[in-house]
Amino acid sequence: MDRFLDFLTRAGISGAAAWLLQHMFGPGPHTLLGAYATLVVLDVVSGTSAAIIRRDLRAEKAGIGVLKKLMGFCAIATGHVADTIVGTGDIARNTMALLLCSYELQSITENLAVAGIVVPDTVRDLFAKVWDQRADAAARSHSKEKERAP
Repeated sequence: MDRFLDFLTRAGISGAAAWLLQHMFGPGPHTLLGAYATLVVLDVVSGTSAAIIRRDLRAEKAGIGVLKKLMGFCAIATGHVADTIVGTGDIARNTMALLLCSYELQSITENLAVAGIVVPDTVRDLFAKVWDQRADAAARSHSKEKERAP
């Protein structure tokens, strides 16, 4: 009887988790969500390796990094909710996932360079352009906030 109750408990928890994930990210397989999850794991591994190589491994910094990764999943879920409200299919969710994937790829590339692995100039230049555009957008947003402040 105890084994049966244990089975029911596990089945209930699994069902609740599946229901929650479906409502957070939408039904069906998500290639971009899987790609982002894979890149997050690779970034954590490469970032930890780079920190060890630099002799700069700190628990506080690693914890903040993990929280940022979790916030990425929240951003993708928020995109799905926005798509549901507006009725735009998967545009916001997929856009957010692609943006976050590009950030993860850039971070992994930086970590590889720290580890001494040669990164082709083409790849480095591509990510430099992405980061320059991101910095420009952040600067414009910051200046608009300053203008609005009393």
